[in-house]
Amino acid sequence: MKRLLVGIAAILSSVSGGAVAQTKDEGKSTPPQSIEELSKKITDIVERDDMVGAAVALVNADGVFWTQGFGDADRAAGIAVTPDTLFRAGSTGKSVTSLIAMRLVEEGRLDLDARLRDVAPEVKFTNKWEDETPVRLVHLLEHTTGWDDFQLSEYRSVAQGTTLADGLAVNPRSRTSRWPPGHYPAYSNSGPAVMGYVLEKVTGEDFETLAQRYVFQPLGIENATFNQSEEDFARLAKSYALTGAAIENTRIWAGPSGTLAISARDFGPLIQFYIRRGEVDGASLMSPDSIDRIERPESSLAAKNGLTLGYGLGNYATLDRENNAIYHGHDGGLNGFLTTYAYRKDAGVGYVILSNSQNLIGLNKIRRQVQNYLGTLTPKPAAPDLTAAPDLKDYEGLYQAFTPRSESARMILEMLGVIHVYKDGDDLFMRSILSSQPTKLTAFGNGRFAPQGAPEADRIFFTNDRGDAQLALGVDLQSGAFRKVGPLRAFGPTAIVAFFIINTIIAVLFTIAWGMGRLFGKFQNTHRWRVWTFPMVSILVFAAGNIIAVIASVINPNAYELLGTANIVTRTIQLSGILMPLLAGFAVFALFKAENVSRWARWHAGVATLSIAMLSALSFYYDQVGAPFWAYSPATYERYVGL
Repeated sequence: MKRLLVGIAAILSSVSGGAVAQTKDEGKSTPPQSIEELSKKITDIVERDDMVGAAVALVNADGVFWTQGFGDADRAAGIAVTPDTLFRAGSTGKSVTSLIAMRLVEEGRLDLDARLRDVAPEVKFTNKWEDETPVRLVHLLEHTTGWDDFQLSEYRSVAQGTTLADGLAVNPRSRTSRWPPGHYPAYSNSGPAVMGYVLEKVTGEDFETLAQRYVFQPLGIENATFNQSEEDFARLAKSYALTGAAIENTRIWAGPSGTLAISARDFGPLIQFYIRRGEVDGASLMSPDSIDRIERPESSLAAKNGLTLGYGLGNYATLDRENNAIYHGHDGGLNGFLTTYAYRKDAGVGYVILSNSQNLIGLNKIRRQVQNYLGTLTPKPAAPDLTAAPDLKDYEGLYQAFTPRSESARMILEMLGVIHVYKDGDDLFMRSILSSQPTKLTAFGNGRFAPQGAPEADRIFFTNDRGDAQLALGVDLQSGAFRKVGPLRAFGPTAIVAFFIINTIIAVLFTIAWGMGRLFGKFQNTHRWRVWTFPMVSILVFAAGNIIAVIASVINPNAYELLGTANIVTRTIQLSGILMPLLAGFAVFALFKAENVSRWARWHAGVATLSIAMLSALSFYYDQVGAPFWAYSPATYERYVGL
């Protein structure tokens, strides 16, 4: 359970490619009808939502046609954000990594189908299926290695001058394929970091030099860097936590995965490059076919079954539901900075939003206004070419996410990542257990569907090699793939956790009442403590460990420095996870051996003990007991992935 909490922290962490996942605002608003109206709406959002600062640029085939800064780059110094203010753009740098790789592919110096072990045998990783399905370079960029995402030890700040080789040696255990490579996408910062190392090895040049030579200089980008020197940090806007406290910049080792620093104005040419399909100043820097390949996933089972939307090469698709438009781009976040860029290749428009605040809701409000404004400038997407609806009953059932980004968060992903697919009349609907509103689907043929009105299929039903029914959502980076399950598998873990919570509340209230009663002379001759001591201590130990984990994560914006290594705090959290099931065992023993205890007290304590034992068993099943959550070896469990 402690690994679960810190796993959630990792999912929402700094170098995070889903860090700016879209949220839905309540109700619809009138789209901005002019730049002036858009500017006013963004100003209101920054001020009302206390976003500190933001910079926005709108782009078309001719370049940046509007850009503006909002709010503060440095509150203490009274410095305002401008279009040239430098922000940390986090995982959007993965797009640059992939552009470098594709340019080397076009030069004939790199083969994305090559085995990683052949190209860089010194890079340590574990893949029990290596002989049959090896890790290939394409898997690094499409996040289909099956590797865990960075673990807490890999997010810690490193010394200036740390090389990619140094960083890869920090925790190679996280680079364990949990299912055969090329099967399912699961976002992992390790993949692009390893690709950066491969690019350096193939060319003999450092990554910053490659970025300047292959991307920034040809595109005329003058003020962008992956370097993290103190001088580079000094040029950045200050970033701020939701509390308003300034956040100190950390130096991460995985530059190709997330250390890009850039301004809104300088991000424009990168978006223009995609819109113009690889053309710069009238000359082709990259072929349109290569741009198409960057935007299209190919290595996953879903892609091989016909899904063309998803995570390509450092570039992924999202669906703008209000305008029924498909965008391509990337999001990112690092040290309190949040960034999102996207473009519509059908309409030739795009945008970038950079913020120096952790306010994700505010950023998504800006994104919504920007997309709605761009929707007024462009024609509506063409109506999809639909096919006759298949037998929709074949798709009905419960589907559970089973390919977590972080293995430490598997339990919560499987509990919350459940989708109900059902037929109503002649239509198919899909509803997450976290949502009260179902999504009506349109059939595109061959198991492909999309929300009604969308121009292209963004999800697919298919069967794996064993014939297991599965579902992939091409625009969902966190959940990845889903498998069809029965009600017990879908809701059993949730029921166990709920059973534990209910019994914990009852036990605590009962213990308080019993203790207060003894203070006033009641229950003097009972021996309830003989059967209640161990269950209560077990519950308190469990609660203490989780409280420590939460406090350590919340009080420090750079919590990885504390949680990313073995120390008294992390060892205490780890120990609490071991003690809970151990004390539950003593509680079971006491239930049968304690004397002079009433049947009611024994029965009541027995129910509480059962809930603790069931939660302990669930924790064992998900490897939440005893493992060092800051650096662990992810298990390749066939029971999880249905192999």
